[in-house]
Amino acid sequence: MQGQLFHCSLGRRHRRLTFFLIGFLAVVFLPIAIMLILAVATAGMGQPLPMSVPILFIAITIIIPGVLYALARYAPKACRIDQDGISVVRRNGKRILIPAQDILSIEPISRDCFRGSIRTCGVGGFFGSWGWFSSPELNDFRAYVTNESLVFVRTAHQGPFVLSPDARDEFIASAIKTFNLTPTPRGSE
Repeated sequence: MQGQLFHCSLGRRHRRLTFFLIGFLAVVFLPIAIMLILAVATAGMGQPLPMSVPILFIAITIIIPGVLYALARYAPKACRIDQDGISVVRRNGKRILIPAQDILSIEPISRDCFRGSIRTCGVGGFFGSWGWFSSPELNDFRAYVTNESLVFVRTAHQGPFVLSPDARDEFIASAIKTFNLTPTPRGSE
């Protein structure tokens, strides 16, 4: 599958939130995991092992890192424009396709349009923001956002999308050319 690939790198806000989360978990849960390992090691020395210790150990060493890994794998990595449409490529290799025949318009929007949005079913902050959102200005929409160079894609059947390719202006120009769209300027920055 050929086409133009536009990367979606983490912006400053999302990068800070992600590093804060990982740092917080390392500072808080690493000492707890070490204490749990020591509790398991000393259990054979005649001291009884409370039932909560193995449960906490499994939660801290397997479940929490597993959930974070899964979240990171679903984050948007890039947007691809080809004759099929616009694809949001995730870090796990899967893609969300916005079919070419469904795209009505594409336009830049300011980050203020995304502010105040409510996650109706999605992830926001760590590794980006993606899923279903609602805001007073954009109504209900799907977002695959990692930075603040926002693009609004209006579709006929799937509802609107908000994407964040690094090269926003080139992305919009490529989409307009590929899908023969009429440029529709909106309140971009």
